[in-house]
Amino acid sequence: MYRKIAISITSSLASRLVTLIAPFLVMPAMLDYLGPKGFSIWVTSISIINMAAFMDFGVGNSLLTRLSAYYGRSDFVSARRDIGASYVILFAVFLAGLGCVAVFFGAIYPSLCDCSPIADSDHVIILVMLLFFISGLPLTVIYRVVYANQKIWLYSIMQISSAIISVIMILVAMELSAPIWVVVSIFSGSPVAISFVASILYYRKQPNYRPRRQDLAFGEDGLALLRLGLGHLCLGIIIAVSMNIDMTLILSKLGSEAVANFAMPARIGSLLHIMVGLVFLPLLSFNGAAIARHDYKWVMRSSMWMSFLGGLSVAVFGLILTLNIDQIMQIWSGRSFADQNLVFVSASIFATVIAIVAPWNMVLNAAGKVKVQIWA
Repeated sequence: MYRKIAISITSSLASRLVTLIAPFLVMPAMLDYLGPKGFSIWVTSISIINMAAFMDFGVGNSLLTRLSAYYGRSDFVSARRDIGASYVILFAVFLAGLGCVAVFFGAIYPSLCDCSPIADSDHVIILVMLLFFISGLPLTVIYRVVYANQKIWLYSIMQISSAIISVIMILVAMELSAPIWVVVSIFSGSPVAISFVASILYYRKQPNYRPRRQDLAFGEDGLALLRLGLGHLCLGIIIAVSMNIDMTLILSKLGSEAVANFAMPARIGSLLHIMVGLVFLPLLSFNGAAIARHDYKWVMRSSMWMSFLGGLSVAVFGLILTLNIDQIMQIWSGRSFADQNLVFVSASIFATVIAIVAPWNMVLNAAGKVKVQIWA
């Protein structure tokens, strides 16, 4: 079990290293290509979309929790029913989201701005990113299936492929002076395309998890997913807003120049938060399978060790980056930003605290105990 966890964590860190390098390569080029205003709208749109992750009504997290237990019991029939119900729910969310976007940009936006959003190169960025985000919602099911089946390495391959393809195509598009909407479409569309291809290949390789026609229904399984998902929805809203509201607040209060000054050092600080997620998220599926087998001693022992080692690792990594933040910013972007040291020190402290408590949150998630996390 510990060997599989080690492989999962290592592959997750490797994939995140690649997917982090990709934006680091692209962001300076995007700043020059989009201009300060377009760049600010782009990074703000990313924050808004991250906040909108709760649009799946918590179905993704509740599916991961339930599938982990099914994996521990080798219950393929129940797993297929839950997967099928998830596709039905998220496809309905996709249609509803598509309708909302069509109404806003087709009727409300032109009446407010007296122009079409397509005619505004800055606002078309928001439109394109929203469309790809909504389209990708049903396809995120494959990530939950892979995680629950403890195939974290396969998920890592998906992420690495998406990052490499995205960077190459974006740089080529810029070299060819492609329209802004094309460049943004490549950035937002690459993960969607990879998810689609991965879904086809994985279900062909693992037919036990491929939903049958009768599984594509709402029914009791859909209701159970939604009931558990409501708790994840509330928790997801709280976390998504608190973790991504900064860009929106800065843009509204201080303007686009302040966003650029904050976004670049904050991006370095996000390394620590991403590290926490990569190290601890695989524990959810392992904890879920262990709880299904009533192996509570393993859950307690592994959580204690992960809490200690995770907190220590993030603290040390944060200290190293803090001592070298000025040099890192110069190498990366060739400039310094106002208050970059303060931004990064705050991020390091926050990430260390999260790393200490994260393993216990994974136990609660695996057990379907969400309410206590909401109050916390």
